[in-house]
Amino acid sequence: MFSARCNTISTTSRLWNTLSHGSSRCLSGISTAKQGVTLLQDKNDGFGFVRSNPRPAKPRTKGVTEIRGPYYTVMGKRYLADVLETMGSYIDGLKFAGGSFSLFQEQPLRDMIELSHEHNVYVSTGGWAEHLLTHPDVNSIFDRYLQKCKNLGFDVIELSSGFLSLPPDDWLRLVDKVHSYKLTAKPELGIQFGAGGDTPAAGLEALGTSDAGKLVDLGHRFLNAGVERLMIESEGITENVTSWRTDVVSQVMQKLPPERVMFEAADPKVFNWYIREFGIDVNLFVDHSQIVQLSCLRSGIWGTADTFGKVVSFRPDTIPGARLRCRQACDSCKRRKQKCNGEQPCAICVQRNKASECHFSDKPARLLKPDHGLKETAGLLSESMEGHSTTVQGETAMDRLLNALEDQGMATLDQSSRGGDKDGAAPVPKVSRLLRDGQGKFMYVGDSASLSFLQSVRRIVASSIGSCGFTEDNLRHSMLEAFPMAPTAQPGGLVPPPAREDARALAHQYVLATSPLLDLFDLNEFYPRLADWVENPTGNEELVSSIFYLVLAIGAQVSSTDQTLAEQYFVSGRHLAYAAFTETPSQYTIQSYILISMYMLGACRRNGAFMNLGIALRAAYAVGIHRKDANALFCTRERIARERVWRSLRMLDLFLSASLGRPPGTSDFDYDQREDPSAQVPAQQHSSSDEHVAAAVVALCRIFERILSDVYMKQVVSISVAETISNQHRQWVLRLPDFLKAQSEGVDAQQLEGALSVAHIFGSYYWSIILLTRPFFIYRVSRYAKGKSHSQSGASSAISTPDALAGNSRVSLFADACVYSALRGLEVVNGLTRFPSLPRRLPFLINSVFNSAVVLGAAFFADYDSLLPLEDGLTKAERFLAIFAPHDPHARRFIQIVEYLRGAVTEYVRCRNAQWMARRSHQVDQLFGQVGSAKDVPPLDLAAPAVDLSSLEDLRRASEQGVLSPSSLDKYSRSSLPSQPPPESASTSNTNTNTNITAGSSNSNGPPPTDVWDAAFDNVAPGLQYPTQLTPEAISALTTTGLPIGCPSPGGTIPGPGQPPIGDLSASGEGRTPLSDVVFADNGLLYVAEDLPGFGMWGNS
Repeated sequence: MFSARCNTISTTSRLWNTLSHGSSRCLSGISTAKQGVTLLQDKNDGFGFVRSNPRPAKPRTKGVTEIRGPYYTVMGKRYLADVLETMGSYIDGLKFAGGSFSLFQEQPLRDMIELSHEHNVYVSTGGWAEHLLTHPDVNSIFDRYLQKCKNLGFDVIELSSGFLSLPPDDWLRLVDKVHSYKLTAKPELGIQFGAGGDTPAAGLEALGTSDAGKLVDLGHRFLNAGVERLMIESEGITENVTSWRTDVVSQVMQKLPPERVMFEAADPKVFNWYIREFGIDVNLFVDHSQIVQLSCLRSGIWGTADTFGKVVSFRPDTIPGARLRCRQACDSCKRRKQKCNGEQPCAICVQRNKASECHFSDKPARLLKPDHGLKETAGLLSESMEGHSTTVQGETAMDRLLNALEDQGMATLDQSSRGGDKDGAAPVPKVSRLLRDGQGKFMYVGDSASLSFLQSVRRIVASSIGSCGFTEDNLRHSMLEAFPMAPTAQPGGLVPPPAREDARALAHQYVLATSPLLDLFDLNEFYPRLADWVENPTGNEELVSSIFYLVLAIGAQVSSTDQTLAEQYFVSGRHLAYAAFTETPSQYTIQSYILISMYMLGACRRNGAFMNLGIALRAAYAVGIHRKDANALFCTRERIARERVWRSLRMLDLFLSASLGRPPGTSDFDYDQREDPSAQVPAQQHSSSDEHVAAAVVALCRIFERILSDVYMKQVVSISVAETISNQHRQWVLRLPDFLKAQSEGVDAQQLEGALSVAHIFGSYYWSIILLTRPFFIYRVSRYAKGKSHSQSGASSAISTPDALAGNSRVSLFADACVYSALRGLEVVNGLTRFPSLPRRLPFLINSVFNSAVVLGAAFFADYDSLLPLEDGLTKAERFLAIFAPHDPHARRFIQIVEYLRGAVTEYVRCRNAQWMARRSHQVDQLFGQVGSAKDVPPLDLAAPAVDLSSLEDLRRASEQGVLSPSSLDKYSRSSLPSQPPPESASTSNTNTNTNITAGSSNSNGPPPTDVWDAAFDNVAPGLQYPTQLTPEAISALTTTGLPIGCPSPGGTIPGPGQPPIGDLSASGEGRTPLSDVVFADNGLLYVAEDLPGFGMWGNS
């Protein structure tokens, strides 16, 4: 009875309190502006008359406080509600330490996360990811972990590795993966191995600590990768140590942006020291039991003996609803005539959820207009943004702008693609872009740039499979640029030269990395002069010494993992070159600035290389080495030297222009084909190998120049232009000397120097073909993907018809040539992987390999993998880039992109296989019966669109063998033939789109399906007896490669009725198979006779 009475009294008491509090709220007349205002902030009815430090409104960018949730004590929703209702205005984040959230039931955890969000508090997982990294299948485990965290409502994923040895590049990949799930990554950095487990000081001391510089460098890499805030682990610094490492904290605060760093403060005396030393704006992580003490300290109303009354600030009050005054308001507040607090982003924009649109300018309010479109938004590109700190919100706004610019370019491509095949022209995808470099400045890259091509592929991937890590790459709007950490001036003067043997070894490394594309010196003269200079550096003029220093710098750059010596040589050489800048230019001036550009290119400073090369170009025009008649005035030795420098300048200029999408600065002014000595193949006995190689490089330069000027500068390529340039390719192959042709077939058997020279020449050759045919390739793959999606959705569109998909046969041929060149280019460099002494930086080859890899990845989305060994090609590209990734930032970034692209390809193939299997299983069940429940299996609908793929396993098996082997038609019912053509081989001339081979189809208005056989044999010469419909009844037998016998081929090599059978070789008498003229053993492609001479890649006919 007593218990019941107590319960009744308690219930009555709670009811009365609720009613009384409710009436007091109604009668008190508290204004809306004062809701959420603490007594310390309330100047009228509270303690606002007491001095205190004002805090900015949430979300804050500095003075952020994150609290530890359940770990040392239990915390549930009611406990958390008490904490947030009392101190919520001082709390910015809640962290579940040690994976504690995994111990909760799901609903209570969701309640706590939702409660935190109601109080504008973000929720972090803590460092549990470290435990997941110990699992065997870490990729799938981490994906499932991130997906579940996102589903639960977590905002921040902490990434720590205190107990693990994790390479920095892998750590950055984890950051990118977290960002791909639209979550915020927060790496935890420290100097103590074994941190995070509350290990005693003696145990940690035995393990030792790492250098603070390593922490700072890693922090810079994370911030450049888009990390919003770093967590600094306290163990080894202020926790479990005999003495605090305040020097580490000082370095972090000096060399990293303080607002993007958060320190763990595990004890009140620790955060008391942080506030005392760095002020109230330092970001701190504390236990939830310490939030009141920390807030009193930040506010300046309490403290210890060393901080009491000493923690002050000088800033305006930020009371919600109070009048705010600032020196300059943001554009949005000026336009809306609201009070701005002057922060970036300001409190008003944060409250309106418009933080990404908070920008400052000197424009008066009357000139500011709302952002209704791209034209107004383009104002964001002002260089004045460089002065502002790069925030996540700012990057989001820039992402939106750059995506809009790209959408505009791709929309132009889509509009022109509706009738492109009719006039035989393929538009160049107009995706010129402005990218941020490492310092936040905007840099332009044009249509021919690798990054622009990459964005076109991202669009195709997004339209095929939606968003993925490849399409949502956080660095897709950034341009990788490295900046030297060392000072630009050499403090102790010039670096002394190395010993003679070391200097010659470094010069040899320079030759390996640049020859024959960069051919500045006659090596027979250069090496002796280098030896003399090493013995007496002051005996030469400054520009000559500059050249030697720069050659040594490039040699050290490509041969050593430690770039300190290379940078010292470079600074010395550049200093000497700059010292002579005001003098009259000479040939030495041109050579010096070419070498400066080459070093900066290898150092991942492409914009600096491009700018310095401009100085070399102007010096060349001043000296006159660009004119043949001027060079003819000199003696033979001097003339050859001048032509050598001009050739090297041309090659580097065209390489930078093509890879960055910028106009070339050189032109072959005096070229006349009628006077070209290389127009006739020189006699082998009268010309040296160096002259032949030089002639090949000169001809390649002309090809690159023609592609840049006639295709990418005009932003459209016609069939006639492409055929004209392809004729230059054929002539280039014709003029190749026999020794180069022989070397191209046996790279594996050569010495390193010869193998690298051949790889540089043929790598550039295949890249030039990719540049020329890339518009056709992108055009064809885009239309294929669009037509496939239209067909699957049942939409009626011009794009979805087979005629639109097949396109003009010449367009298809050029598209196929792009893929083929990528495969051959990778085959050329693949032999280099066997050399252990390969230079560590090869920018020319790394660029070619990356472009080839992107082509192969994009080709998957047009189902080229059913005909070509694309998977093998991607593996070769990854293997080659992996050799340079530890040393070359470009290679490291490129292999990351290729890995993302491979992930997208895997997803596409998985969906494609699942679709094929689902449809095929219905047909198999219809043929043999269904065992088990058939309720989930729909009946076979012969009127439904046919399957999009032929037998994938047969095709893949055939591609691995290097021979085209599509699955035979008699294996399937006619209703199962592919409704979309796989990529046409180059033999496709006039696709017979009126042939309908789908028997029993009731959809007479639907697109008639085609098959790989149409792509292989539809170009029938007049007079050939070729069946109108390739039906199973028309096939009497198959060759061992799966090709039908009895259907005459365009070349007449496949025997038809009355012709000799397969095994009868008496007709030819040469021991050739009937397929020798059509199927090539090295790739399995089929080409009709008229296509063989294309680009000169398949010999001459």
